[in-house]
Amino acid sequence: MTTFGENTTNTAGAPHLKITQTDLVNYRACGRLIKSFEAEDREEKEMERTIRPITARGAERIAGIRRAIASDIEALEVERALIETEIKKLSGMEYEVVYWHYIKGETFSQIAERIHYSERTVLRYHEKAKGKLSQDPH
Repeated sequence: MTTFGENTTNTAGAPHLKITQTDLVNYRACGRLIKSFEAEDREEKEMERTIRPITARGAERIAGIRRAIASDIEALEVERALIETEIKKLSGMEYEVVYWHYIKGETFSQIAERIHYSERTVLRYHEKAKGKLSQDPH
């Protein structure tokens, strides 16, 4: 499992996570992986209901795979929650740009059209947000 960011504590003692642009890209990928894992799990369950009975060894292997998938999903959800917490600390337009680009997958051009700003302005908000998310709070 890939780790991300660096846990630190700010001067007030509150936890802060240092987030990189790669972490934001991975955030979106986490959502796709969770959906993929859940779809695979549903497919496996359906196959179990429709195919002939399998050996005890095969059943145990499937159960082990299910446990591993559940564990991966849980870890991905924790990562997403941590990143969401940090993203929500951004100012209004910085948050909007990060949200629409990394979470919803829109291009900077699409975001500019959506919020009625130039693409250059959107890119400036993006750079400011990246700077805030990647800075060490100390």
